[in-house]
Amino acid sequence: MRLQTKRLIQFLFDAIVRQDTHSKTPTKHFQMRYAYLISLLFLPFTLFSQVLRVNPSNPRADDIVSVVFDASKGNKALLGYTGEVYAHTGVILGTVDQPSDWRYVQGNWGKADDRMKMERIGPDLYQIQFQIKNFYGFSDQDPFLQMAFVFRNENGSLVAKDNEDKDIFYPKYQVFENGPLENAHSANANFMDAVEKMQEMDNGSIYFSDGEQSILLKSYGEGILNVTYFPDGELEERGSSAVVIRPEPFRNIYDGNTHDPYRLAGVDPFNIRLHQAPTRLEFLDGNRELLLDEDGFFYQKNFRGVGQITGVRFQLSDEEHLYGMGARAIDQDLNGKRLYTYNSVSYGYGKGEDNLNLSIPLIISSKGYGIFFDNPRKAYLDMGKKEPGVLEYGVKDSNLSYFIILGPEPAKIVERYTRLTGRQSMPPKWALGFIQGRNGYKNQFEAERIVKRSINAGYPLDAVLLDKYWFGGEEKMGNMEWDRKIWPNPERMISDFKDKGIHTILSSDPYIVQGSKHFATADKGRLFATNAKGNTRIISDFPSGPAALLDVFNTNLADWMWPQYYTQMENGISAWSSQSSGPNLHPRDMVHKKGLAEDVHNLYSLKWSRILYEKFKQDYPEIRFFNIQSSGYAGVQRYGTIMWSGEAARSWNAYKAQIPIILGSGLSGVGYMHSGIGGYTGGPKDPELYRRWMQLGAFSPIMRVYGEEGVEPEPIFYDPYTQRAVKKAIQLRYRLLPYNYHLAYENNQKGTPLARPLMYEIPQDPVSWKIEDQYFWGPALMVAPVMERGQKLREIYFPKGEWFDFYTEELIVGGAKENYPLKADEIPLFVKRGSWIPMANPMQNTSEFKGDSLNLHYYPNPEKEFDQGELYWDNGVSETSFLLDDYKNLFFTGKVKGYKVFAQIRGEGKMKSLSGGMNILLHVHGFSSAPESVKVFGKKIMLSDQEAYINSPGPEAAWWDYERNTVVVKINWMGADTMVEIKGGLK
Repeated sequence: MRLQTKRLIQFLFDAIVRQDTHSKTPTKHFQMRYAYLISLLFLPFTLFSQVLRVNPSNPRADDIVSVVFDASKGNKALLGYTGEVYAHTGVILGTVDQPSDWRYVQGNWGKADDRMKMERIGPDLYQIQFQIKNFYGFSDQDPFLQMAFVFRNENGSLVAKDNEDKDIFYPKYQVFENGPLENAHSANANFMDAVEKMQEMDNGSIYFSDGEQSILLKSYGEGILNVTYFPDGELEERGSSAVVIRPEPFRNIYDGNTHDPYRLAGVDPFNIRLHQAPTRLEFLDGNRELLLDEDGFFYQKNFRGVGQITGVRFQLSDEEHLYGMGARAIDQDLNGKRLYTYNSVSYGYGKGEDNLNLSIPLIISSKGYGIFFDNPRKAYLDMGKKEPGVLEYGVKDSNLSYFIILGPEPAKIVERYTRLTGRQSMPPKWALGFIQGRNGYKNQFEAERIVKRSINAGYPLDAVLLDKYWFGGEEKMGNMEWDRKIWPNPERMISDFKDKGIHTILSSDPYIVQGSKHFATADKGRLFATNAKGNTRIISDFPSGPAALLDVFNTNLADWMWPQYYTQMENGISAWSSQSSGPNLHPRDMVHKKGLAEDVHNLYSLKWSRILYEKFKQDYPEIRFFNIQSSGYAGVQRYGTIMWSGEAARSWNAYKAQIPIILGSGLSGVGYMHSGIGGYTGGPKDPELYRRWMQLGAFSPIMRVYGEEGVEPEPIFYDPYTQRAVKKAIQLRYRLLPYNYHLAYENNQKGTPLARPLMYEIPQDPVSWKIEDQYFWGPALMVAPVMERGQKLREIYFPKGEWFDFYTEELIVGGAKENYPLKADEIPLFVKRGSWIPMANPMQNTSEFKGDSLNLHYYPNPEKEFDQGELYWDNGVSETSFLLDDYKNLFFTGKVKGYKVFAQIRGEGKMKSLSGGMNILLHVHGFSSAPESVKVFGKKIMLSDQEAYINSPGPEAAWWDYERNTVVVKINWMGADTMVEIKGGLK
């Protein structure tokens, strides 16, 4: 049948061509016939291989269509399902090069919806009929392009998509999601000619010009250089939304007369060479070339459908690895990819989604440099995809500014980048515990019941997130008051939670529906984004009902908005979750005080987070701010923002996407990216997936379950076996609280991500740049999450050195990959030999841990001169603990000398709550047999059995743990330098 169809199409094509050669208007007739031919081309795929069969096959907006869904195709989520099946659908408006996202969405998700119920017409075959324009409700002015579908069971736990687990679109055009920018290139651009003029400016910057175009170079301190290109030659500088430090004069500038380059400028530790005709810059670390412009700077005045594009081209080597660019659900190495910088929501996404809600135009190269393109507008970054060996950046703008950041290693690049764009303050201590939430708890009784059940089941818990129902549901979005009908006494509930050490987080949105009590006031105050005529722009197809978007660029908004947040803070809540701060739905014709929607889109969430942060700090200067957002831009970290990875599918494919998202965000300055554990939407209840995702969550910057209705996300709703495994992961998270708290301190001090690609810690290892599914959690722990269903063995790369299995104490010699046996209730976790890991005793929540007791684990490395570690601790609440000297910094030094292991503890700081000292249990790992002796402060301590050790009345005692080949030493540490000496042989 397919062969016959192909022959028919070829016959029709030949007939069209023959007939068209005799036409008086061949182009017009050919286009019409070609469009018809394309519709026939869809037919065989639609009938025989795709999830959908649609009649007519090439529908128009006014057509009545019959849509047949084949559950045996695609991801087969509903294959063999015997219950009712419902369509969930939207329409894509626009053109193939300027499409919208899902619009005018139809379907009451998670509920029986007679209007969307499919008619069963055969085994695994379902049908629905409707008139397109009337069914979706769009207007004649909206250009219809495609329909979008997923199909679900009643509660949404089973969601059918295409065979790549993506939404189903019909007709299946090649759609350019990023518009004409997808075809943008410098092929016909104007490049900067040879420099005719060079001078040092009064502010210490350097100016170049070819008579028409110009460049300005600025130093931002050691290792950071700014380059701004002005195509029209006018030095019209604009402020930066991302950069927080000021430039400083170059330390030395001089002209050179070498054969090439013509001129040379230096900024420690940079050298910058200027090449001519075309003008190109070369950046060197001393005499080592880091980066060289390929053809240099270019502009195109009127690129089709875009307008002016300004760009730059660099040389790119084949063996070069590129990381960064914010949150991307793709492989971490970006060489060979073309990406776009426009925050985008992808509902139910999985691995392969290359554009999500955190677009940060920063790349980090294995050659020892980083480039941050300082422009929030829509842009492309082609890293050798269209033209191998060339890195090309182009932006819809009149000039271009970028920063070259010298390494030489990724850690130094990240440190310098976060000095440039700002660093995150310390989060509250409770934020490092376990957080529960869903979309959402429907009333006070349900929230209290689930929290009580979780505590009674023995789960540690530090916070609960209350979503849309606290203000009455989506149809009241914009109300910032409790719906007392279903939350009769929220103040008592919040207080009761807090008495148990559990904090309350409330959701909020920048959208206000017309049904909200605040809509009229905000509209009258002109606080909404507008249309071109200056009237409030109503989003008629907003999922919660017609709504408007608050204009964060309106200077009056913060003072109107904050009192509503302040009221809830005074009621006792601890934090916020700004759910739709993307903004998720942002029509192109919307106008803000700062510009058109497309021009300010990436800045919206940055400004939103800044408003909340600064207003919070005015009223609560001593309390640490915590705000969850799904969207951001360069510098968002400095406003205390906690990022989450958005509405991931409840699938293994989406689970696999979380590692590159977390690691890419961390390298881009956003250290607290995390996922909603278990997935947000679609997919059935999958205990194995939940276990593995929870294990990954234990080694994520924030550990939070969060999902929509259909599958309960809390652990208590799973089977006993799954609960035991999940509880083990959560309890391990709490035992690592001191270690994790120090990682938060490192992030605050140097921008260091909590979760780090292997190459971050061992950049000298070429294999580490190619490992996609392992990472370091801090400097000491290597995590290798289980990524496949039913996996019994997992290939793990062990870098050079030696590694302890965290659970078994097995010692592994590194330098190769190994197939490692897996356990269902454990995530593969390894300790780098030579590490110190401070840990805590089990706890119900973080409020129980004061820092006055510590389990300090040391893994001596005979091959190193010294093994060093550190622990920062403070009260976990105050913003000024460090400034007020109300903290404790402990420094650990270990050394193996001959047959002896030495371990030293010293401290600084005067933390008031630790004036009585600390009870430290020092665990020294890796002995081959029981040691001969233990000394503390030079005093010999007898090794005892466990019971005698625990009941020892003295300040010091020691115990040999024969099962783990570990010496445990009890120390009542009062602040003085303490030396422990253990005589015995190591493995």
